Amino acid sequence: MGSSLQPAAPSPELPFSAEGYRPLFELGRGGMARVYLAERVANGLRKLVVLKILDPALVTSPEMRSAFHREAVLCARLNHPNIVQVFEVHDETTAPMMVMEYVEGITLSQLLSRSDGRLPIRLHVHIIIQALAGLHYFHELRTDDGEAEAPVHRDVSPQNIMLMHEGAVKVLDFGIAKVQGVAPEDATKAGVIKGKLSYMPAEQLSGDEDIDRRADVFAAGVMLWECFARRRMWQGYSQNETVAALVSGKLPSIREAAPWISSTWEQIITRAVAAKREDRYPTALDLQVDLENNLAELGGVVQQRELATFMKTEFADMRAERRRLVESEARKAPVALAAVLQQKTAVSALSMTPSAQSGSLQVMEGEARRRRRAPWVVALGLAGAIALGIGIETRLDAFTATPGPSQPKTEAERLVTLSVAAWPVEAKVLLNGEPAGANPWSQRFPVSERKVRVEVTSPGHRPFAQDVTLNADASLSVQLEAQPAPSVESPASPPAGAASSSKPTTSKGKRAGAPTPVEKPLAAAPAAPKPNCTPPYTLDTEGVKTFKPECL
Repeated sequence: MGSSLQPAAPSPELPFSAEGYRPLFELGRGGMARVYLAERVANGLRKLVVLKILDPALVTSPEMRSAFHREAVLCARLNHPNIVQVFEVHDETTAPMMVMEYVEGITLSQLLSRSDGRLPIRLHVHIIIQALAGLHYFHELRTDDGEAEAPVHRDVSPQNIMLMHEGAVKVLDFGIAKVQGVAPEDATKAGVIKGKLSYMPAEQLSGDEDIDRRADVFAAGVMLWECFARRRMWQGYSQNETVAALVSGKLPSIREAAPWISSTWEQIITRAVAAKREDRYPTALDLQVDLENNLAELGGVVQQRELATFMKTEFADMRAERRRLVESEARKAPVALAAVLQQKTAVSALSMTPSAQSGSLQVMEGEARRRRRAPWVVALGLAGAIALGIGIETRLDAFTATPGPSQPKTEAERLVTLSVAAWPVEAKVLLNGEPAGANPWSQRFPVSERKVRVEVTSPGHRPFAQDVTLNADASLSVQLEAQPAPSVESPASPPAGAASSSKPTTSKGKRAGAPTPVEKPLAAAPAAPKPNCTPPYTLDTEGVKTFKPECL
């Protein structure tokens, strides 16, 4: 079985809705639809779009047509910079279809798995802020008569947050959204739970018919929890344990997961993921505003170009390869849509099955299948899947120019990640005595038995230092201990037996909050001067550190 589409001859049965569109290839299949990357050609202008078409086997089912129509009509009404746009909706008898925006980028889930913790918390919070803006717009939808419809997304998660290479953020996949006043035949059946358990509040788990926007606020709160903890909120929990914790209201503590977090951010996250919905933020906008008002604590407001710069640094090669592959397929012979719809499968190198939740797709990646996978199939399938919010979970390192089994890396080629998150946020991270970079900080090193010295300092706090061996990934969460300034009337004396400094402490070396010392001869000082312990060591010409006894 071939791994790519074969050009099909034009068919006279091509549905009217597909006129003007040139399908390139199939991107994936969900529970009730097929998805294609296509070209829209009009007046000599070419534009890439995505076609989402009801599966031909389901067109005779009134229930499936109704569900597809409801999703299409809802999405077509959405027009916001933080939501993927639907351009057209066609409901022809042969092939009901949506024409959607082609979004070039990756999901937040894929970014987090690929960047190995290098996404700064400040940028991560910015992404959640933009998603909240799109969600609030969606929650505020009204009928033509001005009546509130109270829609709920019900599937907010990193898999459905899209990051464009230009720095824009978009919410995807409104396929299981609930809207007030839905006809009984279209409502979710009793006992059927839709959404992702890892981001689901208790009321959604129980199938509460009165679920409201606060369910989406909870999901955003879970993403915020994971942003600061640098791990999944339910990591280490089985499915049954997760359900039990949700029902009992005993959710994982953000303070235990991130001991360095400030009380302000702890309160924000705790409120966002409150077990009782009445204890949460009432709207996505309220949470968004609270995040924006406290961004200064993380380093200030983020501009879109900052996220674009991060995307360029991390994913420029992947973007160039994807564009090359799209252009290569676009130059091939046209594929008629009607002929494509009759094919049994188009992405034969991937085994896709409908997911139990939200009709998403899951990629079954056996070793043999990875060896025979065609690179363009994976790259474009992933590109189209994320364009529509189809939850494909796969590794981005599938973008490779040469198929074949990967060779094991030698010891010297392996890399380990060393990351440091420190509190307070203005703390400085040093590596072997030199400034390491912004806090939180992360860097990759060749694996070895070499040790490096990690230090964290901040005015008014006791410094932290630890040696780390670069033979495995290491992540340090550091909460510096505040050190009270000595009073003016009773200057602190050095420990008994410690040598006194031969120089008075200058304003440059004093601790935060301490008074500026009066410069006078040492003999006239009423007490021994405060030792200079920032840093608490000296360096010789070879870089060897000698810790000052008065600072120990």
